Amino acid sequence: MGTHKSCPSYIRGTGEALAEYLKQHTKNGKSSLSFLFKVLSISKTLSIQAHPDKELAAELNKKQPEIYKDANHKPELAIALTHFEALYGFLPPNKLLFNLESNPCFKLLIPAEHLDIFKREVEESKPLQHSLQIFLQDIFTFDTPETLPTAIQTLLNDVHKTPEALRTDHQRLALRLFNDHGNDVGILVMFMMNYVRLAPGQSLKIGANELHAYVSGDCIECMATSDNVLRCGLTPKYKDVKTLLNTLTYETREPKLVQPLCTNDNPLFTVKLYNPDFDEFVVHTVEAAASGNQIQLGGWSIGIALEGDLVLVKESGGKKVEMKKYSVWVLEAGKYTVGVGKDGAKLCIASEKVT
Repeated sequence: MGTHKSCPSYIRGTGEALAEYLKQHTKNGKSSLSFLFKVLSISKTLSIQAHPDKELAAELNKKQPEIYKDANHKPELAIALTHFEALYGFLPPNKLLFNLESNPCFKLLIPAEHLDIFKREVEESKPLQHSLQIFLQDIFTFDTPETLPTAIQTLLNDVHKTPEALRTDHQRLALRLFNDHGNDVGILVMFMMNYVRLAPGQSLKIGANELHAYVSGDCIECMATSDNVLRCGLTPKYKDVKTLLNTLTYETREPKLVQPLCTNDNPLFTVKLYNPDFDEFVVHTVEAAASGNQIQLGGWSIGIALEGDLVLVKESGGKKVEMKKYSVWVLEAGKYTVGVGKDGAKLCIASEKVT
């Protein structure tokens, strides 16, 4: 939902492009939104990927415009609607080292001296970026075409020999990924990444050049207006491994969860603000069990009714928006009074950030 040229939105009933609608209804004639808004329902793990920063995006768009279709970056925020699984960033050093040493398949890919160097760097609290990049290069560099399937089969054999109760989360996920993707190198890359579980309402912040993948579940996703993706695994799509490995943020840390700010204390009308500190957008969720309460939108917005039906009435001008369940509306900045039926409603709104 948005104005990106790869998949622009249109006004229902008139067929008018959202970009043209904005141009006609803004004083400065703007024809684009600064964000893209999505609802994802994931049953099969999406690709392991990262999104370039602005400088790299402009360079890639100039060199390969048929693949990298714009010159913008793509920081994003995922808000779980159901129990949600994701892969994000690189594991803390000791956990990463445990995964590489306790799974024999990595002995086929990563030379012992590279692991020894990493151990010394961890012990001496030295920067780990170079070693992390070397590990990935080792995993992606095969001596023969048989190396990858042999490594994955070694991994699967070891997992199957391990009692279910003793398997790690990464080992269990490896079996699922193999069923979905076969002998894909992403299965091995996954062992270097944080395995994240989100409960409904929790959210994950993903900045430029940060490795990630969505595994399963439903989520709201909001991002800067871009379609640029650098992929390296778990996909049949184009993979640009060399560029990705040269540009990743090689940091070992826990995931960056965004804690929403509850902007009111009314138990019948809960508004939560998700602000990931990106320049382009913020996201509100609204759970309304009673009518008459208000919400303030700072910039142009897109709202989707997730549960129930509701009515939004703009304080200035009295414009009325009747939102049926799953309907999507473009909303001007301003203060809105919210009306709901006896069963209440749930609404999610992405807004341009106003500073």
